[in-house]
Amino acid sequence: MLIYDRKGNSIDIYTMNPKVEEVKKYRKSVIRRHKTEIMFYTLRTNCKDTIANFNEGGEIDIKLLNYDKDTIIEVSPWSSLESLGNLEPYEVETQQEIIERYIEGEYDSVNPVKTFDYNCKDDIFTELNRLLKTESEKIVTKNSQGNVWEIKNIINLPKSLYLLQLLQQGKYGRLILENITRQLSLFDIEYLKSVNIMDIKDMIETGLVSGTLFEAVSKANIGSKILQKRKNKRTMY
Repeated sequence: MLIYDRKGNSIDIYTMNPKVEEVKKYRKSVIRRHKTEIMFYTLRTNCKDTIANFNEGGEIDIKLLNYDKDTIIEVSPWSSLESLGNLEPYEVETQQEIIERYIEGEYDSVNPVKTFDYNCKDDIFTELNRLLKTESEKIVTKNSQGNVWEIKNIINLPKSLYLLQLLQQGKYGRLILENITRQLSLFDIEYLKSVNIMDIKDMIETGLVSGTLFEAVSKANIGSKILQKRKNKRTMY
């Protein structure tokens, strides 16, 4: 993938590629440190919009995933995000296999979901979960009142692995305020070339490339902030 660095009237372009074996080793070590924590969740709901909302990824208020909206004239829409406990041996084995596939990079392209709770009275956001979907949703109940969908074996990522997931997907805007020095050290970053901003402007105005100059410069400014984290801080766990 690419990352951009604003330099006056030009933009430097860099390639950014993961050190595959180091990434695997890092994932394994983090999971080992968090092995006593709850790692898996299941989402069940009778509302297809909730599934669509979850699949979009990003940041979601927990009230949009965990709710029960009573109504008088129709079946109540509901959704439940629950941790998995008291597992059967075959379920434990399945989850171990999923963790291995995660370590190997099978879910690198999946957009993680960060859930939060918002206290309106005190204007406080509390981060709750960082969820990674590993299976497609399935209809587990189908009757005259509608369907119930289920997504099983959702990994609840430790924060350090959540940040790594965002970095792998080039979601730099969501990482500006985070300490990602360790995660950045897991990538080879190499200079590719420079492009003059006025040349970009000409390409946009002639329709050669899409978007706006503001968007291009904003992307470069965000990239500069991410690259600065690697330049200024000592690598550490």
